[in-house]
Amino acid sequence: AAALGIAALVTANVEALRAPLFYSDYHGIPAVYEALNNVGRNAVLAWFPFYNSAQFHQNAPLMLVSTQTFNPMVNGYSGFKPASFYKNVEELAGFPDERSIAHLQRLGVSVVLVDGRNMRPANLARLADVPQLSKIADDGNLRIYLLRHD
Repeated sequence: AAALGIAALVTANVEALRAPLFYSDYHGIPAVYEALNNVGRNAVLAWFPFYNSAQFHQNAPLMLVSTQTFNPMVNGYSGFKPASFYKNVEELAGFPDERSIAHLQRLGVSVVLVDGRNMRPANLARLADVPQLSKIADDGNLRIYLLRHD
């Protein structure tokens, strides 16, 4: 009976094993994010690309950075996806088109952060043509914009 118990315990643990585990080295929060210290405690952030449900895990680095100021962000937190998340994914899919800018304004977003490495080049090129966005920081990859509400 003891051998059967041990075999069951080993089998359960082998089945649940998620290995190998990969970790990223932590190098601190990049200096470009210091610009967020000047946007105020009431600023609402939106990060782009705005990942859909299948890629939601890509928000993890954003959550770490959000601890610098603890401003609310529309991308979601810790795996929590309210019903509004799915509407936001749909409305923001074409960012930075007029529809997405209007939706960000309706949400009360005041700061837009763009990860250039993960955005489509055509969408990045259009950022300069959006009059409601004013760049406040840029490190060659990350761009931080204030969103003006007309």
